[in-house]
Amino acid sequence: MEVFSRIMAALMILILAPIFIFIFSGSILFQGFPVLFRQERIGFQFIPFKVIKFRTMVVNNQKTSITIDGDDRITIWGSLLRHFKLDELPQLINVCKGEMRFIGPRPEVEEYVDIQEFSFLSRIKPGLSDFSSIIFRDEERILSLLSGEHPYKDTILPLKVKLNQLYADNKSLTMDFKLAALTLTSIVLPKSTKIFIISRIISPFKSELANDLKNLLNNLNNS
Repeated sequence: MEVFSRIMAALMILILAPIFIFIFSGSILFQGFPVLFRQERIGFQFIPFKVIKFRTMVVNNQKTSITIDGDDRITIWGSLLRHFKLDELPQLINVCKGEMRFIGPRPEVEEYVDIQEFSFLSRIKPGLSDFSSIIFRDEERILSLLSGEHPYKDTILPLKVKLNQLYADNKSLTMDFKLAALTLTSIVLPKSTKIFIISRIISPFKSELANDLKNLLNNLNNS
């Protein structure tokens, strides 16, 4: 499976080369250099690696790594790339290098990683897509709707950890296929539909977590 993932990532880079060239050119035109952004994340067995993205923010910003809706660091071009998740495409290089997989927990920055809570990283590699990246596809907007001083750390991160632990405990080809299909359709599916589908997927394994997701949806709808 490891070799297959790396070969598929290399083929996808070749197939998507025209899109890479278009984004690369647009980034130079509208933002200038550098085109790529590298940020250290915690990977398999807690080994740090540099995740690669197309840059979507102003250069040398010194604020928090968490972005919210309307963040003035995000450029107009970067906002467009983020909306369609095109800024994530260079992470196919991380898959080619064996640092990530197609499906797996999204890699987190070191400041939010607790070794005990992230114990799943001792068993599986981080990936391009997982339950939380589908649910929190518009994370910036969700953060702006949540109350509290640290909405990411207090509300979103605990849910991500629980979802990632559930995935690690119940990983299968069937679950990976479902996640891949949801990833491809997430851009057009309403948030309520995505949470409903994911709740149905995880209910047989952990019904209380499915209820947590439904409660989050209700809170967001009432915000």
